[in-house]
Amino acid sequence: MIKQQDTEIDISQIQQPVWEYWRKVASELDELLSHKNRSKNDVIRSGKKVGLSCSRMYALLKIYAESPKVSSIMPQPKNGGKGKSRIDRRVEEIIQHTIEESYLTHQKLIPAAIVRRVKRQCFRENLKVSENTVRSRLSSTPKRKSLLFREGRRVADDQTRPAPDTYLEAKYPLDIVQIDHTSADILLVDEDDRETIGRPNLTIAIDLYSRAITGFHVDLEKPSATVVGLCLINSIFPKAEWLRRRQIDVDWPIWGLPTRIAVDNGKDFRSNALQRGCEEHNISIEYRPLTKTEYGGIVERVIGTLMRRVHELPGTTYSNIQIRGKTKPEQYACLTLLELEKCLTLTICEDYNKSIHPHTNLPPLHAFEKGVYGDKNALGTGLPPVASLGDAQRMLIDFLPTEQRRITKKGFRWNYVTYWHDILKPYLESGDKRLFTIRRDPRDISKIFFFCPERLEYHEIPARNLSTPSLSEWQFKWAKKKLTDLGNSLVDEEAIFRAWDEIQITVEQAQQKTKAVRRQKARAKANIRSRSLLSPKLENSKFSADEQIKAQEDNKSEEEVSFNPEDIEFW
Repeated sequence: MIKQQDTEIDISQIQQPVWEYWRKVASELDELLSHKNRSKNDVIRSGKKVGLSCSRMYALLKIYAESPKVSSIMPQPKNGGKGKSRIDRRVEEIIQHTIEESYLTHQKLIPAAIVRRVKRQCFRENLKVSENTVRSRLSSTPKRKSLLFREGRRVADDQTRPAPDTYLEAKYPLDIVQIDHTSADILLVDEDDRETIGRPNLTIAIDLYSRAITGFHVDLEKPSATVVGLCLINSIFPKAEWLRRRQIDVDWPIWGLPTRIAVDNGKDFRSNALQRGCEEHNISIEYRPLTKTEYGGIVERVIGTLMRRVHELPGTTYSNIQIRGKTKPEQYACLTLLELEKCLTLTICEDYNKSIHPHTNLPPLHAFEKGVYGDKNALGTGLPPVASLGDAQRMLIDFLPTEQRRITKKGFRWNYVTYWHDILKPYLESGDKRLFTIRRDPRDISKIFFFCPERLEYHEIPARNLSTPSLSEWQFKWAKKKLTDLGNSLVDEEAIFRAWDEIQITVEQAQQKTKAVRRQKARAKANIRSRSLLSPKLENSKFSADEQIKAQEDNKSEEEVSFNPEDIEFW
């Protein structure tokens, strides 16, 4: 007896000859049902046309009368008892019990261990079970249940709930710019010896409306509010001069102040310097909901795309050791920081921003320009205002680490270093006890920026000791640590700088430089290059990094101490 289908058939999976046959059967059944006085001979005649017996045709007539569909009369595919266990019920109980008690636990035993336990118990009860059967039951355990008991609720939620595209919706270009960091999958070399110095850090900004990359910053420094500020400046200001200085012949017509930036909850994004800098420039910060790692998918996918391009460069470390295999990146590393920066710029401008994006079905650059200029269907937002180069310097200062200090007889003191200029005399003579705002660039601690509350502007204040070198904070801390390791408890700035000089002499005398030392030299040079904004006189210098530092010290007395935005060039 033919029964009607209990479950629907996926008609898209039926082969065309089979479908044509049963459509012909349905046509014969339609004709039989249309005859009010059909006879048995009519049924036999129709059955012969399609090769079916009289009894089969009557059975199909009953089914088709209730459900006049081609699929309703087709035989249900045999699944060989799929979903039904053929093994002994006691063996099934042993498997399930072992899975519950041993596999679904925080101990996270591997499948081979579960197989051994099941086989051992079955042997004790004189039962037989195959390894494939046990592994099949393990694989059929629901993924969420497995993750919940083995990894915890947070991991189970992260890996099994649907991943939204974003928790924010951008309505126009630069409405929301998402920013994130990553350690680039490539080893760099220093410019002098071409020896490996380690992996750089990449900070990238992407416009959520168009999916265009608006700016980036690559450096050897760790992520910080200053690094985010440098990335924002690259994103906000026109890039023609930036590209010219790097001799990169491409067009990157994307700039403008974002309304909001979307970031994760990292320490650098929660810093007071970043929050105050964004508030100063009317940029709202949207923090990713805690534990919702999937909400950073957009910028992380872009980073993944760039890293796949990086994997094509010599010296790549790839994303994990399995992919890297036995390849030794140190043997192939040949790119410097500047050369990697150029490769990334070309990839962004000529590849990513000009390729079709699946979200918009447009190249990101075209989608950005469409949102700015508009089209026949909608008005655009218009070109963002072009800020002056002086504004870039002023903006960077707003993202530097800040402290509140009182003026003492020696001036301001910040981590063992004192700073003084005659502009502070009136405050000292009047006995002003206010807390003043000072900022310091982590790449150069030889000066600070003092905010004058009367003039509402920043002034550059040099270190009281004019021989103070232009060290970065990491160099200063390194020298301080060397003193501490030597057991010197009387730490002062002169001792720290003497230690740095001695360390430099030791480094120069060493014939075989370690990777750490080479990286430190490269970071120092990168800092000098990025600080050209603060010291424009060094921009066209042909000296080495060490000679530039010396030239910077020699010119200190000749330079204007107060900050003048008109004297600043954009790097």
